[in-house]
Amino acid sequence: MYAKTMKAIGWETIGKSGSYIFVRKIGPLQIMKAQRIEVINLNEIRKIKKERWTIVCQIEPALSAHIVQAKEFESLPTTSPLAHTKTSIIDLRLTEDQLLAQMKQKTRYNIRLAQRKNVIKIREIPLEKLTPEDLKKLFELKKEWEKKQFAVAYPSNFLLAFLHEFAGHGSLFIAEIEDQWVAALIVPMLKCVATYYTAFSTQEGYLEHAPTLLTWEALRKSKKHGCKVFDFGGIYDERFPQDYKHWRGFTIFKEGFGTKEIIYERPRKV
Repeated sequence: MYAKTMKAIGWETIGKSGSYIFVRKIGPLQIMKAQRIEVINLNEIRKIKKERWTIVCQIEPALSAHIVQAKEFESLPTTSPLAHTKTSIIDLRLTEDQLLAQMKQKTRYNIRLAQRKNVIKIREIPLEKLTPEDLKKLFELKKEWEKKQFAVAYPSNFLLAFLHEFAGHGSLFIAEIEDQWVAALIVPMLKCVATYYTAFSTQEGYLEHAPTLLTWEALRKSKKHGCKVFDFGGIYDERFPQDYKHWRGFTIFKEGFGTKEIIYERPRKV
């Protein structure tokens, strides 16, 4: 599904599931990346690179990647990451009381406060049931969030392709105040893993702790859908301080839920 998403925005996909390589033309030359690749065979990668006249090739291993030429791979120069290099997870097999107990006190307090005020309504929309009006509201919220935060989220064409390809495998969670969307969170669910993929909020949403309440409800619903792990996606990685210098804020937010860090191998350049 991710490969189809990449293809929809102009990348060619080579290989099979678990070992996809993505290639894109830039004028007469091409760039190449292998993200979360499970089997790394440098000879095969170099062959593709040569055949495609590729000027840049970046490898970002999966957590359990099998590296055929391990010593040679370790000697390759590291490079700035394209995909996140550190994530954080929560064990959804815990009870709701246990999940709350492991949170930081401030996060737990903000959830309770938002619940007591009772001005936020949380809704879950399966990705396959998103309407054109839902998508319009989502992208309006995204645009407002980017403007207020001076940040750039996933490109809209990528996000639209992602939502299309992952239909049937996850939900959009939204927070509303008086029928107005004030926060949204996209959570794909695959192989018992729910992922905090991307989220947006208005200033009013932040003031009412909508992102915190929304994330808590997404955790609860993911658990009810049979997911065993909640992956919070990218967080700040001190190995790449310049690349992730703007990630500290939402990293602190995610840590508030009592997460465990998972570190990926450094990306390499061939």
